[in-house]
Amino acid sequence: MISSTDFYNICFVGYFAGLLLYITHAITKKAKIRKAATLTVAAAFLTQVAGMVTRWHEAGVVELAAAERATGQVLEGAHRFVVYTQHPPWSNLYEILVYMAWGIVFVFLVSEVKFRIRFAGVLALGLALTSLGLASLTTDATIKPLVPALQSWWIMIHVISSAIGYASGTMGAVFSLLFLLKARERITLSSVAQSTSVGRSKCASATAASSSPL
Repeated sequence: MISSTDFYNICFVGYFAGLLLYITHAITKKAKIRKAATLTVAAAFLTQVAGMVTRWHEAGVVELAAAERATGQVLEGAHRFVVYTQHPPWSNLYEILVYMAWGIVFVFLVSEVKFRIRFAGVLALGLALTSLGLASLTTDATIKPLVPALQSWWIMIHVISSAIGYASGTMGAVFSLLFLLKARERITLSSVAQSTSVGRSKCASATAASSSPL
């Protein structure tokens, strides 16, 4: 059976291939290459989703084994389901880094379909690959039973919302940077001064002086 780390490794390769395709598109500007890149990233994204589902199952098996070992009884019914599902695939640093990569790619794919911002794929996939690389190289991927402090359904709400928020904020910063690089009008010192209180007061004084009677 394919493990969650196998799925993550496959999606890493898919994201890397998508990154190369987006770089190629930035050079050649061919629409077919961009479409191939988007489809490649989407397939890798679904692979990562499969990995996260598998990880949740693996964690559930670990939690059931730990609970049955602690109680000496075989869990059944609703109690078994609660223990099996209480350990989501974002409970330690390794899983958080993987989940952050998922969030970045998710936000990017939505923006790619809706806005088609050039160069966004290069930066988004670069960040996602960095997150996956840090997860695999610097953290422990071993699944361990949750500590009592994390045995709550709030871990679902908190981590899901925060990860999507961080990913959205990161991609928002990336899009803003790309917009500034693409903008034709350069920001000048005079325009900055006019946006400050000093600049506004000077403009107001000049306006009042010009409109006053001789």
